[in-house]
Amino acid sequence: MPRVREIPLDQLTLPEREARAVVSEEGLEELADSIRRLGVMNPITVRPKGDKFEIVAGVRRYLAAQRAGLEKVPCIVRDLNELDFTIAQIHENIKREELSEIDQGILIRQLREEGGLTYAQIAEMWGKSETHVRNLDKLPDCDQEIQEALRAGHIKYTHALEIMRHPDRERRLWFLKYTIENGASPQTLRVMIRDDMGMHEMIKEVVPVQKLTDSRPHLREIRGRCAFCDRMVIVDQLMVIHLCFDCYNAFMESRRRGEWQSILRGTEES
Repeated sequence: MPRVREIPLDQLTLPEREARAVVSEEGLEELADSIRRLGVMNPITVRPKGDKFEIVAGVRRYLAAQRAGLEKVPCIVRDLNELDFTIAQIHENIKREELSEIDQGILIRQLREEGGLTYAQIAEMWGKSETHVRNLDKLPDCDQEIQEALRAGHIKYTHALEIMRHPDRERRLWFLKYTIENGASPQTLRVMIRDDMGMHEMIKEVVPVQKLTDSRPHLREIRGRCAFCDRMVIVDQLMVIHLCFDCYNAFMESRRRGEWQSILRGTEES
């Protein structure tokens, strides 16, 4: 059982790489009020560093103790290397659910690249599935705007993963704005982004790489009716468009009245 020591606050230093990127000001003040009344209930974990001690776990308690006017705090001193230091941060913050998903993803990236751990090892340590860990590891690659929205709680990490499927940054930021303002679910985003990517590819390359009739020659004899002009054309010449229910009804009503025929004649004459 590690021995608890009282260490002056001026002998403690913040970690060079803090797991939690954002500390809530409101939560910090609440913790300071609690420490004024009850003291520091859980010791801060530290490790020797030069003539002082670096905080391993308990940064919020340290900051709150400063606000509360304490001179000393209870500490547990542990001699840890860099990998053990990161693992200790994980146990402290993940178990308390104090890290955002993006900060968890950053820690996972550190454990893989600096600690040499596999997804399976991290998942076992995390108490999560390997798939969940792999998904979190994708978050540090998100656009900065998406990371900030994730930390602020405007979106969930599943939203971020769906948005990052789109190859175009400008469109990703549009979908981020849409999600925050309209509360789109990840499932809705998946469909919208899939359709948007299809339209993006169609605009980028008008001529398809392979027509349906290239692989099935007999379809050259199959024709379909154009909803615009009523002509029968080969199926490869028909285009698919997406319309909402109201626009579809308006289109069909205009077609019924023959308005599209005059538009078509004017286009052909020009």
